[in-house]
Amino acid sequence: MRKAVAAVSKEPGRQVRTDEGGAHFLDFHSALECLTEELWSSGQWVDRFIRDGTGSKVPHTEAFVPTPPGQPYTLHSDSTADLHLCVGLDKWGRGTPTAKLVATVANQACPQSRANSILMSTMPCIRDDNAGLHEKIGPRVLELQGTLSRGVAVGGTLRAVRLNWTGDLAFLSAFVGHAGASARFP
Repeated sequence: MRKAVAAVSKEPGRQVRTDEGGAHFLDFHSALECLTEELWSSGQWVDRFIRDGTGSKVPHTEAFVPTPPGQPYTLHSDSTADLHLCVGLDKWGRGTPTAKLVATVANQACPQSRANSILMSTMPCIRDDNAGLHEKIGPRVLELQGTLSRGVAVGGTLRAVRLNWTGDLAFLSAFVGHAGASARFP
């Protein structure tokens, strides 16, 4: 049993590193593929569909084609089988204020399940203005872009990734540079 636990802990999706600012990181793409494989093999994977103008599900009829290196990312069509990835920032904490960048996969029966989410990084949270949030999230954007371009293998099939930013109104407003819910102008 110890050998099995040691082997699992050495998988690329479970490795963590720390940067000079004290933030803890993991190889996000590997962790996402590890999570989706666990959801798939345990029978917890749920396909999500985009709805057309009449409210009907758009069937998954197209194969995902990764974006070639050096080319700009283009959004896949609604008929491409995809993984719905939700990324958001959870602020505060007890004692030292921290911000946690969290990713969840909506392709499961209980997407809010903490066990089926990925803690992308934990970092000190001094400021939560637009510049501070971009400083925290900036190092992760390239990894997210790479995941969008490469896709994710799920059950032996390469799927596109549909990214949704989530979080409270204060985070989303600050992230996009909006003054908040009571602002008259962006």
